[in-house]
Amino acid sequence: NSNNNSNNSDNNTMNSCNRNSNRNGNDFNGNTFSIVNNNDWYADRSVIEFFADIGRHFRIGSMLGKDSVKSRLASQDGMSFTEFSYQVFQSYDFLHLHEHFGCDVQIGGSD
Repeated sequence: NSNNNSNNSDNNTMNSCNRNSNRNGNDFNGNTFSIVNNNDWYADRSVIEFFADIGRHFRIGSMLGKDSVKSRLASQDGMSFTEFSYQVFQSYDFLHLHEHFGCDVQIGGSD
């Protein structure tokens, strides 16, 4: 991507892609799709507000029970708070996509 400097880290690639990510298109079968930037629904909210409003609906026990979390916790490297809390953000992304775009299925990742 020409917008990135020579140190092409994942963050630079993600930020560069996100700048142009609100667009629509068609797949090979003529189905329409939208690519949206989740910063659109997070930008006006601090992380503290997010966890106070949204995070309170998540239970640690069920989060710890996920296979992806169990395997990370059992590994030598363990798991950071950032990785652990990612599932809250991922869940909220899906809720927002469902409520605002009618999204019924989310595909990708192993968690």
